[in-house]
Amino acid sequence: MTTQDGRVRLAAGVAIRAERFGGLIYRYDNRRLYFIHSRIAADFLLGLDDSSSLVDAAHAFVQSQGLTAEQVKPLLDSVAQLERMGLLVRDTDPSAGPASPLASVPTSPSTGLTHR
Repeated sequence: MTTQDGRVRLAAGVAIRAERFGGLIYRYDNRRLYFIHSRIAADFLLGLDDSSSLVDAAHAFVQSQGLTAEQVKPLLDSVAQLERMGLLVRDTDPSAGPASPLASVPTSPSTGLTHR
């Protein structure tokens, strides 16, 4: 699992879009579509703007959303999985492009993601 410090953003060529069920992540370089089955996770990912560390962003998000401790671990696990898949990159990654435009997403208690 990845460390949870440092700035994180969407990789170059990756976009996220809010949906009723959570969100979609599209990777333009290989045309893969990933489903985020958590509107909480989608909200968090849409809020990553490369201006604060992952830990600071997570703390601010947890406080603003009133999340419980049980909801935080799946959120950070999803971020770690997206980073392993190359959909999120660390600020120090030279291949990282600009962050994608953000959209608003409603909230839901479920978490997880699937790739199709």
